[in-house]
Amino acid sequence: MPEITLLDSNGNVHGTAGLNWGTNIKNHTTSIDAYIPINMEEVNQNPGLFDLKGPEQTIVTLHWDDGEIMTAQFEGNSEGEYPKQLASTPYKNTMGIYLRRRFGIAHNEIFTMEHLDDYGRKSVTIDRIDATNYRMNLSV
Repeated sequence: MPEITLLDSNGNVHGTAGLNWGTNIKNHTTSIDAYIPINMEEVNQNPGLFDLKGPEQTIVTLHWDDGEIMTAQFEGNSEGEYPKQLASTPYKNTMGIYLRRRFGIAHNEIFTMEHLDDYGRKSVTIDRIDATNYRMNLSV
């Protein structure tokens, strides 16, 4: 199954995006909002995993390895109208709360490389079940 990195293109934890999306005071986000970044290399390496963004936003269901079920959307624009992120919906902080719980950090903490190293994952495994369902794995 494909691995989607939680890091930026330089191999670092995003400062005010990705796992730390909500920490950007200039954003429309709340302090614990988070998303899973999607880069074009991952799109190109995994044909059929991600669809082009259409005129209507499609709600997908994420089935996490620990039994958590979460609704989400592919958002933002990358090259060729592919999405650049996967975020929970209708509340962006659902993903942030969940990921902080999985990584064992407090709601008011900013994700660091140390958190990812301590947990043992810098990526999430993703598998498309059908058009609107994805299997997500963060187990170590």
